Amino acid sequence: MGSTAKPYTCSRESTAPTEINELIRLPTVLQIAGISRPQVYVLMRRGRFPQGVKLGRATAWVRKEINDWVQQRIAERDATLAA
Repeated sequence: MGSTAKPYTCSRESTAPTEINELIRLPTVLQIAGISRPQVYVLMRRGRFPQGVKLGRATAWVRKEINDWVQQRIAERDATLAA
């Protein structure tokens, strides 16, 4: 990812209340985001990917935050193509 990447920002507003609170585990995150496991943690450290929620020894992510992250990538691509 280049240096022009914007930090991840999350909007907590949604029309689907169950989506806000649904926690998903890493295999689902990888499938939705289309990136590798190591890349998830690299981007998290850089503040460019949603932070996980600790569940004891396990970690999960909020589905809406992952979906929002994907939508931001699409919007950035579209803005670049339109320029």
